[in-house]
Amino acid sequence: MKMSSRVAGGLALMAGAIVILGVVGLVQLRSADRSEEALYRQTTIPIGQVNHLSLAFYRSWVVMMNASMAADPAKLESWFGEFSALQKEAEQALASLDRSFTQLELRRILKGVNDNVDQVMQGLVKGQELLRNSKDDVLIASMISGSLNGARTAVGTGLADLIAAIEKDA
Repeated sequence: MKMSSRVAGGLALMAGAIVILGVVGLVQLRSADRSEEALYRQTTIPIGQVNHLSLAFYRSWVVMMNASMAADPAKLESWFGEFSALQKEAEQALASLDRSFTQLELRRILKGVNDNVDQVMQGLVKGQELLRNSKDDVLIASMISGSLNGARTAVGTGLADLIAAIEKDA
């Protein structure tokens, strides 16, 4: 066999090996891309939704604390308007999380968070009436050391448990 035939055959074998490696690499790259996309949908998006809920919830708490210290009735109503908007944001975030969770453990934790968020929000809505009737001391006592504070603490614990469960499933 001629030397040129051997070189051409060797080059053909090398080209074939390169093509095979390229095809295998592309298949692996597509697989990694699908895995990354699934991880994004299962972890990153839900954690963002939990964060959105957390922000709306805690901001509504702060707004009501600020409202309890407002002396001007117009400013008080302004705080109440902001609270209502944040309450809707929290409800939307809870609904979004409810739609995105299919795992039983996540749904169980979310139900506890939802129950505690509802308890706090209902208490804060009642607090609006207390503030309108100049009974801010009753609301403040409940927010600092009463049942609203206990439920708020339970929400924080539940949100942390929810994030831990999301990360564990990833």
